[in-house]
Amino acid sequence: MYYQDDWLLRQIEVFGLFLRRLLNGYKDEKMSMYELEQMSLTQNTVYKKVCKLIEQNKICEAENVIYEMLDNKNDRDSIEAAILFYYKINKMTELELRECNFSRNEILSGLIKISKMCNLDDVFTYIDNLGYDSETDMFQ
Repeated sequence: MYYQDDWLLRQIEVFGLFLRRLLNGYKDEKMSMYELEQMSLTQNTVYKKVCKLIEQNKICEAENVIYEMLDNKNDRDSIEAAILFYYKINKMTELELRECNFSRNEILSGLIKISKMCNLDDVFTYIDNLGYDSETDMFQ
């Protein structure tokens, strides 16, 4: 069980990095997710709001804010905030996620939804290799 959870956790992290680099054209390759997160905390007001909700264990509400933002303003900052949101909650333990009625599968599904919103069709070759079943929206 631990191996499977660790594997999924790592796949989510790699997928988030992959999306970020696709969106930024590899320009910020040397900037880590941590550095990007710190920069976004000072510059991105929506991401600040989302982080406050995460601190209050309101992950579902934070995810709603992310999708409202993406529906209204699908720009680079919005997409980056969404990727960072999933990156941040992916660092939570299974117990913390469960207490917030969230799961790792939902994190990966969220990243997939973001990639679809951004028309990153090449991403789905990568996802298929992870064992994603679009019918059930789950990973095998």
